[in-house]
Amino acid sequence: MSKYKPIWARKPNLCYSIGTQCNNSHIVEINHPTDPSAYNKSWCGTTILWKNPKWMDIVLASGKTIKSNELEIKQVEIDDVV
Repeated sequence: MSKYKPIWARKPNLCYSIGTQCNNSHIVEINHPTDPSAYNKSWCGTTILWKNPKWMDIVLASGKTIKSNELEIKQVEIDDVV
């Protein structure tokens, strides 16, 4: 059995910023999480722990606060431009 996967699932990068429409609302704020489980307990090199969380807290215009890994951004299909 090969150690490589026969089929690779494509996972596109998730790009979001203030004003992005997602979860039937718009993003108003992007903050560092206050939950300590969002940060790695061990590290190596010169990485500062509090700058690299596993997710970011996102405040929506509807008043709801969600994690960045719970975002549902509508993907837009683009026709071939050639």
